[in-house]
Amino acid sequence: MLVRPRPAVTSVRAARGDGYAEGIADVVLLSVATYEAAVFPLTSDGVSDDEQEARRTVAYRLSAYDGLPRSVRVSAAAALEALDDGADAERARAAVKELPLAVYECRNGRSLQGDASDSSSG
Repeated sequence: MLVRPRPAVTSVRAARGDGYAEGIADVVLLSVATYEAAVFPLTSDGVSDDEQEARRTVAYRLSAYDGLPRSVRVSAAAALEALDDGADAERARAAVKELPLAVYECRNGRSLQGDASDSSSG
């Protein structure tokens, strides 16, 4: 804990169940959904390239946070990879649909038991 105090403290919070990991997971879900809307906008001129890049940057930074449960981090990474490809909308949407399931499991405490020790390995 002295060598890497921040991830260790975050892991303790996540394991304790004070809502910290669940809150981060919710923010990651929102950022990935926002990036998805930028990659596949409803109208052809709906999102500028600069805005899409900004949404991508936010989604990646939040998804890489050490305090995020591993299962959510892995699901977010798969969704971001599919969105970056951008060629196959169905594949991307399927990957993004897996993220809320990982967040739901995190919220119910199913993924936190194995993830608390994993999140400090960053």
